[in-house]
Amino acid sequence: MDISIFRGSMTVEQAARFMKEGSLGVKEGNPEAETSINPAGLGVDGRWLFENLYAKGDGAFDYAGIDGYFGSWAPGTPESWRPLLEEIHRIAKAPVIIHEWGYSSIGRVKERPEGSAPEGWNGWNCYEKAWYNVWKREHSEAEQAEFVKAAMTLFAEVPYLAGNFFFRWRDPPTCWQCGQPDCPSECGWGLLDVKGKPKLAYYAYKEAVKSFNPT
Repeated sequence: MDISIFRGSMTVEQAARFMKEGSLGVKEGNPEAETSINPAGLGVDGRWLFENLYAKGDGAFDYAGIDGYFGSWAPGTPESWRPLLEEIHRIAKAPVIIHEWGYSSIGRVKERPEGSAPEGWNGWNCYEKAWYNVWKREHSEAEQAEFVKAAMTLFAEVPYLAGNFFFRWRDPPTCWQCGQPDCPSECGWGLLDVKGKPKLAYYAYKEAVKSFNPT
């Protein structure tokens, strides 16, 4: 709710009220439920939401949720997660759960064009089938697997990180934003490919889970 593609015409203040009332409604139906907000990042509006919805300590939320796509939608590396998680934990004073994270395995890497994408396209990523951020060298299955291993290793070192959800299980055949096949915006995030075959990231994720959760 910190970005317009999901917030729509609401102001950030209206979005805050929407999330708080929704959380209180869930708790009214199930007093044992634990809820959170889930910004797409810690930009201006994401930070404002954490500061204004958690500072009062009124019990409306129980943990802090966050998304992040370093090296793909945002510049950065797996290590970029550490200061982000520390800052969220400091503001919210609550456990943190990463609701979405990952690294795209497809898409060429280039400089972002000036201006807006041509009319009818949902951004330059869809129009050019490209990324303007990268971790090491490329968006490939091999680098995706490396990213998974590095990120999972870091997550295991953060004591207040209560969990994480990898995005996503399987590659879809088309992008939900533009409808194209093989569009990096939405098509290359899976642990499995379109046909259901495990990618290198599947094995990296599997080994990380076994290593850090032996029981």
